[in-house]
Amino acid sequence: IYIVFDFHNYDCQSINELWYSGSYTEQNWIDDLVFVAERYKNVTHVVGIDVKNEPHGQATWGTGGVSTDWNTAAEKAADAVLAADPGLLVFVQGIQDNPVCSGTLSHWWGGNLEPFECYPLDIPADKVVLSPHVYGPDVFVQPYFNASNFPNNMPGIWETHFGYLTDLGYSVVIGEFGGKYGHGGDSRDKTLQDALVSYMSSKGMTDFFYWSWNPNSGDTGGILKDDWTNVWQDKVDLLGMLMDGAGGGTGNDPACSDGLDNDGDGLADYPNDPGCESAADGDEAGGQTGGGLAVKVRINDDWGAGYCAQVTVTNNGSQVSDWKITFTVEGRVRDLWNASYSQSGNTVTAEGVSWNNTVNPGQSLDFGFCADRTGAVPTPAPTPVPTPK
Repeated sequence: IYIVFDFHNYDCQSINELWYSGSYTEQNWIDDLVFVAERYKNVTHVVGIDVKNEPHGQATWGTGGVSTDWNTAAEKAADAVLAADPGLLVFVQGIQDNPVCSGTLSHWWGGNLEPFECYPLDIPADKVVLSPHVYGPDVFVQPYFNASNFPNNMPGIWETHFGYLTDLGYSVVIGEFGGKYGHGGDSRDKTLQDALVSYMSSKGMTDFFYWSWNPNSGDTGGILKDDWTNVWQDKVDLLGMLMDGAGGGTGNDPACSDGLDNDGDGLADYPNDPGCESAADGDEAGGQTGGGLAVKVRINDDWGAGYCAQVTVTNNGSQVSDWKITFTVEGRVRDLWNASYSQSGNTVTAEGVSWNNTVNPGQSLDFGFCADRTGAVPTPAPTPVPTPK
């Protein structure tokens, strides 16, 4: 077992907005982090310190305000921790909202790493792990959970909030996610967690911390049932998808016209309907095993330089095994989840993976992608490995 220490709060009361208060100074905070780093320096399975839980409220990033800018405080903490134990990894969470370099979609406490793109941390890349917190409606009902295209809208939101950092070569490890997963609570939470695990898998973010093991968390419950003995097997199976490097599932059916194989060429004709937002400017998507496949594409998020889209494949005919479709996109796909793909020019070929390669009559399955309209896509970096002690 490996251990990451989390500086959760300094007064054993509520979660603090900032890393200090009138009675607990910034230097107190740094001294406490150094104390932990030095105390466990020779314990080989202690691999890191998360230097502050869920900065929010007054916390800012890159504004120049020395009393509230979390990014500069995190840099100070990292310098002190790594001086005490150079073998540790430093986990840094995001903030909540920010007046600069940050969108208006609601963020979780510690979940907003958008400002990092404008104001990157001055911490060695092989020692920093960016660790946002992400939850579903069991914890709080964000406005986008009520969207008509939920959960298909979520990958674009996660990409904007923190996922883009993997494409810049940084290590991203979600520091908290979880919920009751259908065992009470909001019925949408299971859908949310399924979508999140699928997204994490597609981004290679297969290291994670799940809240929580114990069952007495009021918002999320636990992996353990209330008897403190047996586990919720469906939660274990969900997390196993990340441990096995796989994710998946099917989603909702966007309101967009079907593309059918109407001309007998073995290809599903691409939707050509004024009411359908399509990321592709071609008119066909391939169905390798014959007609009957309907294809729908809808852009969920568009920021000019790039966009994220959801693709729904519906089988209106007989059973299709090892499905494959081709379609045209604008720009270069940088991530695609719930399918495997290749791209040649503006043509993308997508096909099923082990958990969704068969489409039964009447069944729909979803996959999604994000694309850049211009520029190269950097290669993601693996999670840093702590220096042996």
